[in-house]
Amino acid sequence: MRLRFFLLFALCCLMQAAGAHDLRFVKATMNLDLEARSYQLAVQYDVDSFLAGVDPYHMTDAEFRQIEKLPRDKMEEGLEKARATLEKSVSIEFDGKPEFPDISFPEYIDGMPTSPMGAAGYYLEHTRRVLFTGEIPEGAQDFTLTTKNLGNCSLVIRQEGSDVEVQYATAANETTPPYSLKEPPKPLSGPEVVAQFGTLGFEHIIPEGIDHILFVLGLFLLAAQFRPLFWQITAFTIAHSVTLLLSVYDVVSVQGPIVEAIVALSIAYVAVENLVTQKLHWWRPLVVFCFGLLHGLGFAGGLKEIGIPDNHFLLALFSFNIGVEVGHLSVVGVAFLCIGWFREKPWYRVRVVYPISSIIALIAITWSIQRFWGLYMGAE
Repeated sequence: MRLRFFLLFALCCLMQAAGAHDLRFVKATMNLDLEARSYQLAVQYDVDSFLAGVDPYHMTDAEFRQIEKLPRDKMEEGLEKARATLEKSVSIEFDGKPEFPDISFPEYIDGMPTSPMGAAGYYLEHTRRVLFTGEIPEGAQDFTLTTKNLGNCSLVIRQEGSDVEVQYATAANETTPPYSLKEPPKPLSGPEVVAQFGTLGFEHIIPEGIDHILFVLGLFLLAAQFRPLFWQITAFTIAHSVTLLLSVYDVVSVQGPIVEAIVALSIAYVAVENLVTQKLHWWRPLVVFCFGLLHGLGFAGGLKEIGIPDNHFLLALFSFNIGVEVGHLSVVGVAFLCIGWFREKPWYRVRVVYPISSIIALIAITWSIQRFWGLYMGAE
């Protein structure tokens, strides 16, 4: 029964192959003017995708060039679709009661902005500013923001008359902690940073990180004993911790789409090796360490997007890393509960390792083709 359940899970992953994720944050800035009882929320979002009729953050440079030629009525139609989507996806609440702000697209007033340099950096550098404006209800005590189906959220709150900026980092579809409108703004405390960034790290693996889940699962399938599995995960942990730190400090830098493409290849490698050998060779931890360096670059791209609090910089990095490792260990724990009981059975490789590794390899190869094709199209 456990084996069937696990195989069903793997097949579900295959069905979602096109949905491989990256650690993307929606950037939002809330400006509060308590004297004027008004607010303005600025959200960076891929509005252009509605004009091109493609999924947000997946538009190529060629598609962008096409929408530059759209007539005004088609552009307005696309912006109305964007407005309808954002009305459902961005929830501004005061004292738990939703507000219904005006939504505007200031960058479209005078025509389309300049074409991006290429699709590879499109979602990071060429999103558009969307403004949500409205009035703060009389007597309101606090403010919260929820972004639904937009990815993780990086929210900066600025209050008129104060030099203090408050920053919240929330996982996808979660609500920010309440921001008090009655007390002077103050930076996040250490425990708040640990809670926010630890949760982000964990949720980057479970449930969002299908690619990282498959990588760790691939390691689990070949390692028949706990000790070799432990050393592989340790090598992976050390490696991505090193590059995460170096990349956030701008010591090393690689374009996110390139990292994502190579990460897909790393998953494919592990899965294929599971199929062609039943022995854990000495070079496996070394290869895993090298792949861990790449995965760390992938983590860092998202964290640089969100902006880490200056007053708790290292604590935020450490908390995020701990969250990621708890996610990895959770994957191993679930895998052991589902199929670990059969690892000493003579049919384990034929009935478990071969089918699941084949599925993982197919998913990863599909991702590799998609991601390298995206890089090629972006270079055109």
